Amino acid sequence: MPLGVTHLVGFGSKRAAAAGENHGTIGMETIGSSQVSIGEAKAWFLKFTMPENGSATKLTAYISVNTGTTEAKALLYDHDTTPDRPGNLIQDGTAYELNDDGTFRWVDLVFASPVSLTGSTIYWMGMVSSSGSPQINTKYGGVSDWRVLWNADCDTFANPQDDPNGGTALNSSGVSIYLTY
Repeated sequence: MPLGVTHLVGFGSKRAAAAGENHGTIGMETIGSSQVSIGEAKAWFLKFTMPENGSATKLTAYISVNTGTTEAKALLYDHDTTPDRPGNLIQDGTAYELNDDGTFRWVDLVFASPVSLTGSTIYWMGMVSSSGSPQINTKYGGVSDWRVLWNADCDTFANPQDDPNGGTALNSSGVSIYLTY
């Protein structure tokens, strides 16, 4: 972590921002102990409460691809309280091509433009994989007080839909992904 970083409640960090800089991060900046694969045109999400007003610029995810080439991009959704899931798509990111050898690494998935988020509001951050092989792998687990949704159907990689369908919800788990704002 950069010099001068202090920890927020949860797994985010915050630092004083200079003009034009980001304020901090929110999410799981640690590497989970378990591994899962994300199917084609599927997504996984991490529910979070924005600690303060800010502009999201990117998601950073701890991911790998076994062999070959695939694409991933960031997703940001509002919160649908009735089923406790992602609701309407706020913004998706630009496609990031992954050429990999199975090695896990932190990858920045950027938004085309900054996204204004309101403090004390619940959102869902996530990542969607492109259609076809290979699948994207990520790490999860080892924390409490987080809610994760795995392998939700976003319809297409190019145009993710509102209200992703399906998926498996896991309470008291975390996925290795965080948002920079």
